[in-house]
Amino acid sequence: IQDPLCGGDFSNKLWADLTGGLLEITSGDAAATVRQDLPILILGGERDPVGGAIGLTLLADVYRKTGHDDVTLKIYPEGRHEMLNEPNRDEVTRDIIEWIQKQLGPE
Repeated sequence: IQDPLCGGDFSNKLWADLTGGLLEITSGDAAATVRQDLPILILGGERDPVGGAIGLTLLADVYRKTGHDDVTLKIYPEGRHEMLNEPNRDEVTRDIIEWIQKQLGPE
């Protein structure tokens, strides 16, 4: 939030394209193209201005409704958009590594 190179004014076209893209990638048709046997990790910040907790939850629900049984959703309170650049990035990194190790199974 404090970074002067972040944020700013955006054009209406940017918002139209962003919204259209988000609607397209979160549609059941798009989710159905993802192999159902692949585990899915969805993580992000509760305060992400692009979707936040509501958007992340809706995305996870779309995958579950299209037959994806292994969907993990992790929402970080107070987190924003770039979770690997947030103050709790070490926690986020650990969570990702643990999720990957779980998918790989015991050695």
